[in-house]
Amino acid sequence: MLIEESQIEVLQPLLDLLNSAEPTRLVAYAGSVSIDRPQGTAPAMIVWDEAQHNAALANIGTRTLRLANGVIATTMNEVLLLHAPARADRRSDDLVRDGYISSLAARTLSATLAIGRNVLIIGPYLGSLQLLMALAADGKRPMVIGGDYDAVPITWPHSNDANAITCYGADRIASWSLPPTQLINLLSKHCGVIAWLEARNLSKALMRFEAALDHNHATPAPLQVLTAIDMVVVVNDIPNTKVVEVAEIALVESGYQPRLLFSTGIAPLPSALVPMAPPSFIAEIAQAGFAVLADELHNASASQVAANASIAPSISNVSPPILPKDPLADSSIVSDSVIINENAGILTDLSTSNNTAKILRDRLQQKAAQIRAAEQASLAQPSDDSAPGWELDRLPDETNELPSDQSEFVSSSAEDAMMAATYGLGPPPRPTNVREDRRPFEDALRHAKERDEENREE
Repeated sequence: MLIEESQIEVLQPLLDLLNSAEPTRLVAYAGSVSIDRPQGTAPAMIVWDEAQHNAALANIGTRTLRLANGVIATTMNEVLLLHAPARADRRSDDLVRDGYISSLAARTLSATLAIGRNVLIIGPYLGSLQLLMALAADGKRPMVIGGDYDAVPITWPHSNDANAITCYGADRIASWSLPPTQLINLLSKHCGVIAWLEARNLSKALMRFEAALDHNHATPAPLQVLTAIDMVVVVNDIPNTKVVEVAEIALVESGYQPRLLFSTGIAPLPSALVPMAPPSFIAEIAQAGFAVLADELHNASASQVAANASIAPSISNVSPPILPKDPLADSSIVSDSVIINENAGILTDLSTSNNTAKILRDRLQQKAAQIRAAEQASLAQPSDDSAPGWELDRLPDETNELPSDQSEFVSSSAEDAMMAATYGLGPPPRPTNVREDRRPFEDALRHAKERDEENREE
């Protein structure tokens, strides 16, 4: 129900607190008011006594009111709630200036939506809603599909019927209040959707998404996930609200697999959102008129790969990998759906689908190959503090170089040992393919005497 602010003048002291460019939630009790913003919650410096509170509750009653400036006013028992939308002109460039997301990542997400692909945002509600509405504002015809509690800019159409999307011709479809089952239908049937799902990490979001697919007790197919989601953005509010990961849901032989495109926690600037790889559909981005962005993604990703290859750990820093014991044979690990986290190198939940075991195998093999490559690089490039003579420790054991069938060539006589000890010389090796006469000396002497006697008799 849309009413004018003049009809509820009792709310004016609270409405004055909502003049922010960001999405804001105000929670009022009799005697206290707090304001929730993407950066966190803080008490409001305002006098709000019991009389004012009761008057506001009586004016609103059990209705949900949509005010002329887009603010939603509603009550829950004795609690008064006001929800204010972000400004309609607050775009992704503004979030870049605020340090919420990197410029390259913001332009990549906006281009992804422009070519008709879908983006799922996960994280805290207000922090995620800020990015969602900014990406929607980047479009020409943004629209919101949701419920009565959605605080929407007054210039944006709002409906709870997805059929209105085609009627309006929306190019950016924002949704943050639909139940997961309805959200899946929206993502599966429309392009350019930016949606929010309550989760704190990528693996939990995918599990909840698959759980919603499985509500009819049918095994969820990876195709359903691939048709609904192209990218997943992870927002974190510790210590500051910002984007910490951007992943593409990529098609693999075993079904689907998250593939990191941007990530934080990378040396030497762990707080920066660093490009890891270009999206698989980068050719579509270039053909849609974003050729400069496509070149930047190629160059930035290649530079990051080269930087990672140039950082070889020293010998003292290399430690053997700590991996689970035969994870592929351990049914408890496979059933719990775990994979190796790219950044932390630990096992985290991924998915409840049947393709988890294959995903686990691929990630473990990839991680083991990375560890072996790091060890080989460290052996080829020792650290500056390595002890002198480190080369000798790497030489092969010369005692094992002598073939077993050549051991008979080593002399063990006293004379040979003295020559070797005094002058460093040893007897020449015995020629090969020469049969050694091992008859006793007495037999040789006896035959010689017999030959002499025969010659004399003649």
